[in-house]
Amino acid sequence: MLFEEQQEASGILILVEGCVKISVNSSEGRRLILWIARPAELLGLAAVLRGCCHEVTAETLHPCTIASIRRQEFLDFLIRHPAAYDGIVR
Repeated sequence: MLFEEQQEASGILILVEGCVKISVNSSEGRRLILWIARPAELLGLAAVLRGCCHEVTAETLHPCTIASIRRQEFLDFLIRHPAAYDGIVR
C-alpha cells in the first residue's frame, strides 16, 4: 500500500517500474478500480497541490520501483520553475 484514502499527502510518488492499482471505495462499500498506473506516472499529485488528503488508494500489484519527492520540496521546485507548473496544470 503506497497511500490510502483520507491519508495526509506528504509527497508525490513517481512510478519508475511496475504497476499500481488506483482505487476508491464506493458509497455502497465496494472497491472500484479507477485505473492501473504505469511507469512515469505521478501518484498523489492532486492531493499534494491542494494540500489535502488523498481521495484514492494506491496499491502495488507486484514489486515496483518508486521515487518520492516530499511535498514542500516539490512545491519549492514549482515556484522556482513556473514552466513546470504550467505543464502539470495542463
